[in-house]
Amino acid sequence: MVVIFFGINLSHWAENLRQDLADRELEEKYLHGLRIDLKKDLEELSRYRSIRVGQIKAAQANLRAFRGEPVKPDSFLANFVATSMEHHFSPNVNTYKEIINSGHFRLLTNDSLKAEFFSLMNLYDQLNKMDFYLQRDWYSFKYEKIFGTIDLEEVIGFFPGGSPTPAVAHLQSDIPALVRN
Repeated sequence: MVVIFFGINLSHWAENLRQDLADRELEEKYLHGLRIDLKKDLEELSRYRSIRVGQIKAAQANLRAFRGEPVKPDSFLANFVATSMEHHFSPNVNTYKEIINSGHFRLLTNDSLKAEFFSLMNLYDQLNKMDFYLQRDWYSFKYEKIFGTIDLEEVIGFFPGGSPTPAVAHLQSDIPALVRN
């Protein structure tokens, strides 16, 4: 009877040891995946920052043009296109989602690491919200400047049913000739 008792306890101990080893192996796999995701995020954030810095410089150049400083038409257009390009940061959360959705978050034994990941996910959420509001404000500012500068009467004249100004009427009369050539 004692032998049976020790045999059962030994098999439970061996099974628990096997499960612990499997859990540690899975934890290492997840930690490796998280490291890779974070490295990609740092690279993407660096790229995102450099794009935004370039857009700020392009916007500043065009603002100088709006103030009357001389500017080459090509550079004004290039700056306008640069500021119009959309780029949003999308964090790599594949491993994090896999851990959460699989129910394996308990495998991460470091509680401070868990807290840091929750903080990081919160930070990513805040960054995405801030990006949305900055983008909205940028569009409002940009298009207010553009449409405040452009003579919309001339623009409307290009569309069917619009009443063109004499300059636009002249351009429209030349369009069929240009298409034929």
